[in-house]
Amino acid sequence: MRPRGRSFVVAALMAVCLAGFKEPAKAGVGSVTVTLTPVGPASLPQGYAFTIKATASNPDPGPAQVLVVFTLTQEGGSSVDSRDWTITVPGLGSPTTRFNLTPSQWFTALGSYDIVPKIDGQPVGGAASVDVLAPVVVPPVFQDVTSSAGLDTVLPGPNCGRFGTGAAWGDANGDGRLDLYVPDERGPAQLWIQDSPGHFRDEAASRGVDNRGRVGMGAEFVDYDSDGDSDLYVVNDGINRLYQNDGTGHFTDVAAHAGVADPGAGPSAAWGDYDNDGSLDLYVVNYADCTSHAQPDKLFHNEGDGTFTDQTSLLGPPDATTGEGFQAAWFDFDGDGDQDLYLANDKLPKGMPGNRMWRNDGAGGGGVWTFTDISELSGTNWIMAAMGIGIADFDHDLDFDFAVSNIEGNVLARNNGDGTFTDVARAARVDRPFQFAGRHSITWGLSFYDFNLDGWEDLYVAAGDISGTAAQPNEVFVSDRAGRFLDLSAPSRAD
Repeated sequence: MRPRGRSFVVAALMAVCLAGFKEPAKAGVGSVTVTLTPVGPASLPQGYAFTIKATASNPDPGPAQVLVVFTLTQEGGSSVDSRDWTITVPGLGSPTTRFNLTPSQWFTALGSYDIVPKIDGQPVGGAASVDVLAPVVVPPVFQDVTSSAGLDTVLPGPNCGRFGTGAAWGDANGDGRLDLYVPDERGPAQLWIQDSPGHFRDEAASRGVDNRGRVGMGAEFVDYDSDGDSDLYVVNDGINRLYQNDGTGHFTDVAAHAGVADPGAGPSAAWGDYDNDGSLDLYVVNYADCTSHAQPDKLFHNEGDGTFTDQTSLLGPPDATTGEGFQAAWFDFDGDGDQDLYLANDKLPKGMPGNRMWRNDGAGGGGVWTFTDISELSGTNWIMAAMGIGIADFDHDLDFDFAVSNIEGNVLARNNGDGTFTDVARAARVDRPFQFAGRHSITWGLSFYDFNLDGWEDLYVAAGDISGTAAQPNEVFVSDRAGRFLDLSAPSRAD
């Protein structure tokens, strides 16, 4: 970089005074060039990733440290800084790197795109051009109907400055239409009753579920008492609530009587009948209080009479269920007819456990139910910023796989059929570690669903920046019907 103004005068005087003294030559940023070359096809159907080889060249004898930004530009349209590369280029050297780029992560249009290497905002070499062809699958296309559905609402900032709340869908009043419950951390919760097809009205207060006075974090509709209507469990940063449905869509908090008024700092809960007695049991996931002290989770057994007993000890010593948990999921991963349990833990603070997998081994000696911690044995004890869990048989091999959201790339755990799992997120093209140049992906809730009704489950991933200041587009991965996925996030318009 050339000195300017007064700095230029000082530099010139120093150059005169030091005439005759020679330092080893160092390359300036302006000396480095970068050439891009597609590796493999330069034309691919929409949703596929192009592999690009970048070669940096330094003609000077001294090293140069540079930050290269790869700008993806739609022909005749807008552009986005998609990836970056920080590199020390040795004198007279030509280091290389490769990266993958999927234009439909950001753009909806087919056609030609240029990938331009830049340093300090200026092009510095040979660009690469690629062509996006028509997709080989039907992209699902969504329309934002929030306003017309009456769901425009503003929620306050998160408690402790960390993260927002999770919502729940269920038929609260038994009219055959799905209703929406939205907890609130700093005010009354909302129960959006679908009062006509596709339109909603908030009736939380009149139906007794506004959760007033509590810090709402998560919720789930569930028929815990097996009477045929949807009850509601609300997870709070503090004492949880269990709202029993009276059959008309009006609710009474019975958490204390039922024994599930857990006081932890919880983001979510998971229901499943682990002992196959016909009554749903409850796993409460707790995170950490505002001072970042990790909170213990709880396992409650449904006694079938409206009450629950604490059976957390079945999962091992207290530290087995103490951590910064985000979500748990019940599913029969080994096909033996009972529900196993997986727990997604955040990786902070240091020393906290990774994710946990408990195999349900049924009634042991004396009729005591047995869970075995196979986290390490199954290969699922990832230490990561785990947040959400989605369950599906994404590869159609007749066993359950699962996905976990994260910071710096999602996990897709393929069930190997022998009690172990392998992370195939990168091979299946759903990892997406970066949203933009220099910005890691931060993903939260996620779910599988067959969005385009082709018989294969697709994956939706909700993203959001922790600070709330940087864009984090949501992610839509559509199955290619061969066990991998196509990134059709922008064409789906589901952000």
